[in-house]
Amino acid sequence: LGKVAANYLKGMIKSNDVIALTGGSTVKTMVDSVQKCNGFNEVTIVPARGGIGRNLETQANTLVSKLANKFSCNYRLFHVPDNLGCEAIKAMMKEKDIIEVMNIIDNTNILVYGIGRADEMAKRRGLSSDQIENLKIQGALGEALGHYFNKSGEVVYYTPTMGIKSKQVKNTRDVIAIAGGSAKAEAIIATEIN
Repeated sequence: LGKVAANYLKGMIKSNDVIALTGGSTVKTMVDSVQKCNGFNEVTIVPARGGIGRNLETQANTLVSKLANKFSCNYRLFHVPDNLGCEAIKAMMKEKDIIEVMNIIDNTNILVYGIGRADEMAKRRGLSSDQIENLKIQGALGEALGHYFNKSGEVVYYTPTMGIKSKQVKNTRDVIAIAGGSAKAEAIIATEIN
C-alpha cells in the first residue's frame, strides 16, 4: 500500500506544487516507501493539520520532514496541536508563523491523508465520553481530516482545527486517501470527502 501510494504521488508532482500530508501510520508507510530522488526542488511540503497523539514517528511534522528530505525539496512545519478549542485557534491565527504556514496550506495542490475508524480517532483526539457516545448514536464509522462520517458518507461531526478544511479538498488538484486493513473496511467505505 505504501509503495503504490509513493509511486502514485511521485508521478503526479509538478513544479511549484504544495503537498500537504496528514500524520498516521498508513501515511508513514507511504513516506517510508519513497526512494530518495532529486528534481523536486521547486516543491514545498507542509502538514495538512496540527499534530495529534504522542507517537512522534507518525506525526505530520515528522512525515513532512522525512518526505522533504527524500525529495530534496522545501518544507514548513506546523507547530500546533490538532485538538485546540475555538478560542485557542482564534488566538493562534494571529501569530505570524502560523499565518505563513496557513497561507501555504491554502495553496495545496496535492493532499495525502489517512482514514481512521471513528471510535479510535475520537479517543485519540480526546473527545469526551458524551461526544463519543453521540458519535455512536449518529452511526459514525470513519474519520478523515477531523470529519466523522456515517455509512452514507454524511458528516455527522467535525472537530474544529487549524489546517486544511473539507471545502479546500474540493479545490485541491490531486487527493490521495490512504488506508487499508479489514479493521478499517467500514471506515474506508463511509469516508467520502467531496
